[in-house]
Amino acid sequence: MATQFRFAEEKDAGKVLYFIQRFADFQKSGDSVVATEELLRTWMFQHKAAEAFFAMEGEKEIGFVLFNHGFSAHKGRPSIYLECIYVLPEYRGMGVGTELMHELSRIARERDYVRVEGCAPDWNPGSGRFYNSLGAEELNGWTLYRIQGEALSQL
Repeated sequence: MATQFRFAEEKDAGKVLYFIQRFADFQKSGDSVVATEELLRTWMFQHKAAEAFFAMEGEKEIGFVLFNHGFSAHKGRPSIYLECIYVLPEYRGMGVGTELMHELSRIARERDYVRVEGCAPDWNPGSGRFYNSLGAEELNGWTLYRIQGEALSQL
């Protein structure tokens, strides 16, 4: 499938939120979404804290990637953190997810970023197989820790 891509713009905040909600539902964490169109407009598009792009079939958005930026102290260069990738169910198995990852990797190379990284839930072995098929390495010996909510307030 020769998919076209387009970056999300501020006017797409509702579409981005739609895909975030679908992704969260798929990840069995739909109740945790508190993002709103206004928050996305403020943080993604005005403060440029994250970016998103869509996979397109004609004029229809069929998948998306949302990512933000990190920095490798060891390499002295920026990186991309893949926050979420989602393909509508009726377009899965057609290579759209792989094309989304190729596009994300192209963006990283074009910007001279050092890597693309993300995480996948342990309960979904399919996501692990997907990332492994792209040459991704599991970082054995590294555990993701997150400080948020009350812990962040108290720290």
